Amino acid sequence: TWNNVTYGLGMPGIFYRSSTWTADFGEGPTLFTEHMRHAAVYLRHNTLYVFFTNAGDCPEHMLASHIHLTDDWQMWTASEPESVLFPEQDYEGGDLPLEPSKRSAVHHRARQLRDPGVFKDGDRLFLLYAIAGEHGIALAEILW
Repeated sequence: TWNNVTYGLGMPGIFYRSSTWTADFGEGPTLFTEHMRHAAVYLRHNTLYVFFTNAGDCPEHMLASHIHLTDDWQMWTASEPESVLFPEQDYEGGDLPLEPSKRSAVHHRARQLRDPGVFKDGDRLFLLYAIAGEHGIALAEILW
């Protein structure tokens, strides 16, 4: 919720908003590509940070972008995404061959990071993410 309006971010990068949780959500701007998979968001003042992955990347890895929020959501623009985390460690799938990711579940260990989530613990902020395709969960601290 920002400025008393509830926002949602769906695939692939489409924003929605509603005046309440019980009212219908209206569709707004699409700020990311059709390759965006799942996303996690974190609101810090008037800036929305978006962590996400793109289906088809080789390897699929964590990206981050930010959006300066203004009253007119049709004017929002996302910054150019930056790569922030790759599957480097063996437990993340770093020991596996490179292959472009595909949409849908992956049933074998793969060199892919997916499904981000943001977790705040006191003054510390963490990024949770699926490792080796979808074969575990890891946690990385976000340092500004």
